[in-house]
Amino acid sequence: MNDLNKLDAGVIKMLKLWLGLALTADSSALFRGSHSFGMSLKRPSELYKHLRVSKRYILGKSHDDIVTSLPKDEDAPEMINIRSMQ
Repeated sequence: MNDLNKLDAGVIKMLKLWLGLALTADSSALFRGSHSFGMSLKRPSELYKHLRVSKRYILGKSHDDIVTSLPKDEDAPEMINIRSMQ
């Protein structure tokens, strides 16, 4: 299980506990659209990817030379992939 799957599993477990659902309950209701009687939440791993791309973009556009010289996150998704994640 990779780190993003662990993130999903942990967050889904906490959401179920917070909502009062059984841990064995089907988690698809959390991520289905409201038209399908779901909660329309985004998967934590997908949200994490979006946030990393946004952070990389913001830091890359900075006018501060110290910020732009910071080491790049090597495993962060490239800016080109932001449209494919939406």
